[in-house]
Amino acid sequence: MLNLHLVEKDVSVLSDLDVSSSANQHLHGPLGSKKAVVSTQSTGALNEYKNEVRGKARLGVEAFATAMLIIPKCLAQNAGHDAQDCLVKMLQEYKGVDRPVGLDLSTGEAFY
Repeated sequence: MLNLHLVEKDVSVLSDLDVSSSANQHLHGPLGSKKAVVSTQSTGALNEYKNEVRGKARLGVEAFATAMLIIPKCLAQNAGHDAQDCLVKMLQEYKGVDRPVGLDLSTGEAFY
């Protein structure tokens, strides 16, 4: 039963990524920002979902949500910005709006 539930959630996460990808096609931002948008939305969805999961599976969902933030973190570092500052700005903006939030690699600021 647990494996089936996780497989269903994997399909749901992939669906979320597809929706995020579609949203990114309409989002015109700096190079690399689309990857940050997908990561932010996926992390947000997974963090909401982890409250519904019990036991060890919850730790797996939480770890995967954290791992998704590696993409914007690496993009920020490669652009010469403080990765932690960029992540905090992006996640704060994401919680305040119902739209995709990206990372402007030229300034290190979040945008939507």
